[in-house]
Amino acid sequence: MKKTILSAIVPLILSTVGHAGSPPDSKGAPALQPCYADSELTLDVFGGFFTSETRLNGVNADHGWGGGIGVNYFFHRHFGIGVEGSGFAVDGRSNEFVNLNAYLRFPIEGKICFAPYLIAGGGWEFSDIHDNLHGHAGLGVDFRVAAKVSLFTDIRYTWTGGPRVNNDFALVRTGVSFAF
Repeated sequence: MKKTILSAIVPLILSTVGHAGSPPDSKGAPALQPCYADSELTLDVFGGFFTSETRLNGVNADHGWGGGIGVNYFFHRHFGIGVEGSGFAVDGRSNEFVNLNAYLRFPIEGKICFAPYLIAGGGWEFSDIHDNLHGHAGLGVDFRVAAKVSLFTDIRYTWTGGPRVNNDFALVRTGVSFAF
């Protein structure tokens, strides 16, 4: 009698242990792993263009091309913080920026993985003419093209405390991000 009960219980226990892990989807395939992890460090390399509201004879006077690098840490798949450094050539002079950023991203995962995001932060501008504290806010989208590689683009508006009127500017960045 004990052998009969035991021989019925053991297979039941073993079949329960055999199903541990991600449940299969309706077609029997294993569930997809998330593209954006809960704890993720990323390295960004980007190029960008900025244009300011400073005008000379009705034409934008300050605009330039440049690029930079950034390091971000997402402590949750939706929330992250980062630091970036960038440099831009403007009418024969240089402008460098150091920024601290906060990210709020909204991962959309499936056959294609992407994450629209909001970015806000502040930093310091170093230039040949003046140095300024500034704040910025914007939005962007990150496309995960491989397990640990993304392409991203974003736009932000920056408010400065510069000595000139209408020294604020818009910045568009496009780059590649490597997740660790």
